Amino acid sequence: MLGKVSLRSVALVAVCSLLCADASAGLVGIMGNLNIGGGANPLGQVEFEGPDSIILTASNFNVVTAQVASGYNWGGWDGLGIVSKPARLNPLANTAIGLMKGEDYWYGTFYGQNVQPNWILVHYTYAGDATLDSVVDFDDYAQIDWGFLNPSMPRIWLNGDFNYDGFIDFDDYGLIDWAFLTQGTEPVQYRPGSPLAVVGAGGEPSPVPEPSAVALLACAAAAFVAVFRRSLISG
Repeated sequence: MLGKVSLRSVALVAVCSLLCADASAGLVGIMGNLNIGGGANPLGQVEFEGPDSIILTASNFNVVTAQVASGYNWGGWDGLGIVSKPARLNPLANTAIGLMKGEDYWYGTFYGQNVQPNWILVHYTYAGDATLDSVVDFDDYAQIDWGFLNPSMPRIWLNGDFNYDGFIDFDDYGLIDWAFLTQGTEPVQYRPGSPLAVVGAGGEPSPVPEPSAVALLACAAAAFVAVFRRSLISG
């Protein structure tokens, strides 16, 4: 069995039903509400021991985001809240827990479930995978660029806040660039719910862009950073 959810504190109570089934990338749970004591300031910890995903059908998105941010603990993945063991043990540090409102999900189904607008999707993937399809590509760069250039956009995973700190900045560009260049190293489910198998780390070939696209994107990212840095200095 690739995945198991560990409830590591008596301060955590999972209410409503938890229906779990093994999927090709780990354990998939459909939960009503994941209620960790302390809410946005969690007192307990939920650890996903495999490359897992869950669907929360009755949780508060801002609270869940805060719980992931607390568990992330600036890259340590050892804080209170929601944590990922594979992300913590990943020597390349290029994976994370991505989360998104169902209303923002592009692909319709998630592990065979027809996604509802009020759901929250929580998925083990590459840092920088804004769209939760388990590959970092031009769509994800478009998301972070749009979020970066529009301060009114919510500072969430979808818009480029890949370290959950409430900002979209150079740290997030560092994460997406590193994941873009190193993806294919971890077993993640490509576009959850699709017939495609696990990709990376010995699975099927990872659907990464061609080397020419990598070079072009790296140059574009470097140019963007340079221009923005000059604008900061001149301002």
